[in-house]
Amino acid sequence: MLSILSVYLLLLFVCASAGVLRIRHVDLAGTQHPSVSIMALQFQLRHHSAVSNITDNRSDRHRSAVEQTRHALRADPSCRLAVWPETPLPQHRAEFACRRAPVLLEGAGVPLLMQCISKPGSVVARLYRPGAQAPLEHTKSALVPVYETTLWRGMMGHGDGPPGTVMSVADGLEVIPAICYEMHSRSHLAAASVAGGNVIAQMSNFTAFGGHVAERYDLAMSRIIAVSYRKPIVRSVNGDTAGWIDAVGRLQRLAPEGGPAAQCRPVALPNLGPTLFAQLGAWMAWVPGLLCATLLVLFGRWRLRRQKARLYWS
Repeated sequence: MLSILSVYLLLLFVCASAGVLRIRHVDLAGTQHPSVSIMALQFQLRHHSAVSNITDNRSDRHRSAVEQTRHALRADPSCRLAVWPETPLPQHRAEFACRRAPVLLEGAGVPLLMQCISKPGSVVARLYRPGAQAPLEHTKSALVPVYETTLWRGMMGHGDGPPGTVMSVADGLEVIPAICYEMHSRSHLAAASVAGGNVIAQMSNFTAFGGHVAERYDLAMSRIIAVSYRKPIVRSVNGDTAGWIDAVGRLQRLAPEGGPAAQCRPVALPNLGPTLFAQLGAWMAWVPGLLCATLLVLFGRWRLRRQKARLYWS
């Protein structure tokens, strides 16, 4: 029994040591490149909310998304990108916001990544760049089974658009837009990681699911995803858990006390390239467990042979 325990303790020590060394390696890589300041936004909109909660343009207040963004960009002139969350607004209100908000923020001179609806049921992420005639666009590539699409189509990972979109921003910033359920789509994140994306812009809405259980689960999974792909995440949500997650899973909450908020913070970009998980598939996550099981079987067979030898010679 003591021998089996020793094997497990040795495996735990090896895995823990490798994890510590990997964290140091990623942190060191992040210092080799200039960090980029990116804005995250936290909001609480409902399906019936007025579009003025997004586009209200009063310079003496900081309540709408436009006002919160303008205030955050003024507080940090080095900010290079503003990321807005997915919203629960119906198509006509969402499209009005997509037409109005970029115009109001044109003077800030910072690209704006926001969620829009190009047609009924088709959600897109648009990157509005100051001075550009047309925005870059990414159509949501992964849908929630049953809730957003059929069970079979959702389980197969079929969305409305192709996975793997990467949007280029200034200063070496290669953004992977991830609209809500796309955060859990390996095909999208892996393809974008291989294509050169170095930061994930999460745009999520949790009011449709009610309560905080789904949001807390998503936050925990987002931290695992950051580690799995070795990519920092800028998390903008219509909920309570917006913030920044670095490439080793450390979380900085935007507003732990809750409520609408927006802020720019520097994001370290390790730029280490795609991980084995991104290149080879989800089965890589089972390799440590399979290794442990194989070692346990081999150790058990060795013990059995040893016991038979003792009985034979006794």
